[in-house]
Amino acid sequence: MEEHGQDLEQSEQKALLVLFFFSGVSSLVYQVVWARMLTVVFGTTLLATSTVLSAFMAGLALGSYVLGRYIDRCKHPLRIFAALEVGIGLFALFFPSISANLGNAYGALVGLQGNFYLFSLTRFGLCFALLLIPTALMGGTLPVMAKFAVRRLGRLGGRVGQLYAVNTLGAVVGVLAATFGLMEGLGLRGTTQAIAVVNFLVAGAAWLWGRQRSVGVGERAEVKKTAHSDRILWGVLAGFAISGFAALGYEVAWMRLLMVSFSFNSHYEFSIVLVAFLSGLSLGGWLGSRLLSRRPDLLSIFVGVQFLIGACGALSVLAFAHLSVLVEPIQRADSWWVSRTGVFSTAVAIMLLPTVAMGVIFPLVGQIYTRQLARLGRGIGDIGAVNSLGAVGGAFVTGFVLIPLLGTEWSVKVLAALNGLVGLTIALISQQRKRLVWSGAVGLALLLVLVPSDVLRRIAEPAAVNRELVFYQEGAEGVITVEQQTDGFRKMALNGGGQVPTDYSSLQIFRLLGHLPLLLHPDPQEVLVVSLGGGIALGGAAQYEPRRITCVELVPEVIDAARLHFGEFNHHVLENPTAWNIELVIDDGRNFLLSSRDTYQIITGDATHPTSADSWVLYTKEFYELCRAHLSADGIMAQWLPFHGLPPDDYQTIVRTFQHIFPHTTLWRSNNYSIMVGTMQPQVIDWERLNEKMTPPRVHRSLENIDMGNAFALLNTLVMDEVALRRYVGEGPLNTDDHPYISFVSPKGYSSGSWEVLEDLAPYRTSALSLLTAPSATVRETIEAYFKAGEHALEGDIMRLQNRDRAAVRAYQRALQANPEDRSSAYFLDLLAEQLIRRPPQDE
Repeated sequence: MEEHGQDLEQSEQKALLVLFFFSGVSSLVYQVVWARMLTVVFGTTLLATSTVLSAFMAGLALGSYVLGRYIDRCKHPLRIFAALEVGIGLFALFFPSISANLGNAYGALVGLQGNFYLFSLTRFGLCFALLLIPTALMGGTLPVMAKFAVRRLGRLGGRVGQLYAVNTLGAVVGVLAATFGLMEGLGLRGTTQAIAVVNFLVAGAAWLWGRQRSVGVGERAEVKKTAHSDRILWGVLAGFAISGFAALGYEVAWMRLLMVSFSFNSHYEFSIVLVAFLSGLSLGGWLGSRLLSRRPDLLSIFVGVQFLIGACGALSVLAFAHLSVLVEPIQRADSWWVSRTGVFSTAVAIMLLPTVAMGVIFPLVGQIYTRQLARLGRGIGDIGAVNSLGAVGGAFVTGFVLIPLLGTEWSVKVLAALNGLVGLTIALISQQRKRLVWSGAVGLALLLVLVPSDVLRRIAEPAAVNRELVFYQEGAEGVITVEQQTDGFRKMALNGGGQVPTDYSSLQIFRLLGHLPLLLHPDPQEVLVVSLGGGIALGGAAQYEPRRITCVELVPEVIDAARLHFGEFNHHVLENPTAWNIELVIDDGRNFLLSSRDTYQIITGDATHPTSADSWVLYTKEFYELCRAHLSADGIMAQWLPFHGLPPDDYQTIVRTFQHIFPHTTLWRSNNYSIMVGTMQPQVIDWERLNEKMTPPRVHRSLENIDMGNAFALLNTLVMDEVALRRYVGEGPLNTDDHPYISFVSPKGYSSGSWEVLEDLAPYRTSALSLLTAPSATVRETIEAYFKAGEHALEGDIMRLQNRDRAAVRAYQRALQANPEDRSSAYFLDLLAEQLIRRPPQDE
């Protein structure tokens, strides 16, 4: 048996595992935090986020490959490990400053955007160059630690398995720490700096220890006795690369299936699923370390594990097909923590067995492939490198090729078939028991045939008998669906969430978002619409016939859904966009502005909820600064802001942040939603000019359709002028890229009702008279009547959202007594009266 140096004592083994555990903690904290930092530069598209992930994994692969070869020549691996940790920590201290200045370099790429492939390649190169140093150092830690930990070849698989397990367990803790504590408490920069201290502490302990222990170098290179030919060893290495490809492919596909099943889209849920995935890998590494010393036939285990992963992958699709019985009670849980524990438990139930099997493979391949202690670092480095490169390919190909072409279900089947093919190939070239192997292959093939391929469509099918699914399309960014009700109501959804409904309140606010800023501006000619949705805001803006409207949409499939099923709501502007001077751009809104040199008179934002993973970057101080930089001196910024899912103090934080950049900000409301309107000049409304702009037939029809066909009704949607709003927001925190408070609202906002924000706004409500220039006595009297009725209508809205329907009815009746022309109150009064007829009286 080949050995080098004295074997480690049990206490030393435990100490080594503790060091590598904290190394894993720091690595995943950095990955989570740095990916979030780079999101504000590269964008939230799948291509952009995949670019960051791929650059990270490519750096790990390079570091594993290079340092694996280097460490075989070193007598003091622990000192090298200490140096790696110091290097990671030092780079972490500078990373926030580097990423903050990356926008300037990225903006220089604007000239390449006409060439998609050149632009994407250049973006990857920029990201890879930024992440190269720290990720290469991280990638080198495993072969370096393995060189120190393994003193006998017979124990290689066990020791490597232990290292892999504790490092991955550290990764689990790192994700949890970053997501549920560090980023919210310290911000992104503070989190990076705090974790750098962990690197330095680990490095100090390793350096002191490394002065006392060394390994043998240059000893006689005794080759391990093995029956495996070079062809088999290279086959196993190639199979491990394909296994890494499949593993990341599964993660992408499972994330999609869970997103659609549970309709989630915040960073919490993504981290929860990642924790479930990594937990399985860690457990698998630990089991592998325990099992490998007891089973001499390692190739049989490798073959069997590949078939097991393939079978579990196929069965996972079947599991999602029957998940509906769990989804509803989990979504309706009283507590956010109970609900997300349900998501985590579901993810574990589906992913545990296959991820455990994936975790077993790493120490298994290490034991098979490495034949000399003198080249141990090289062996572990090679397998780490090929696995990481396979993972890069798996994430990219699954997200951009398999899912868009085949759909998620068939993508999982392809990945499962790859696992089966790897197992079958290794079995044939190593002459395993052919009958058993072929039986396994045939069984997996039958399973792939029998597993349904329309699971996501089944999940999207509405349960209500009066609704039907009229649009379903899956692309790289997600699944877009449209369901239609028999009364004409429609709802578009992205991955089951991010909804665009056509109920009365939603239609009012979307249409108002398109009209309001163009009515307030004297001559709007250049308009930017961030987020298409159903195209309702875009259609409203188009009625003023500006010279150019640029509409930026993240998800290409949304355009077809809006054109085919929302035409009556968006004035059919998508049937011939050119005729309306509309230019449609597929991009992340912030990324588009970052690389654009154009100036606009109007920018409107209709993103999804501020807490969502793809929209948080559109509600920060830096985004508002970017918008201000692209507005003309008389420009207007208008942004949709919901009441639901935001506790009053967090809603206030967003408004305060907006007002901090646009000092002359007013707040407008239509029932359940609000619009922030910001300018750099005081907002003044000329009554005659406003009526003149509302007079053209197409503009009037569009506004009349949402009961705002006259200027009095329109102006009554004002909640606060800039003076009242300044008093409302007061002093407090701002929502920034570095400290995105709103991203961490979900646990608090889970049970927060829209009525809470409305109650908070009520005392600050102001009349539109403060914005009008010299209104006549008649105009003043009418506006005051509308304003008084609006007070009762607001009370009614609060009662309605509290499900106090009878109290709401009385409030709406008072509103109509004060102003019989209050159509919104009349609408909700009729709606509630009809509902009350159907149910018995109850105390309120």
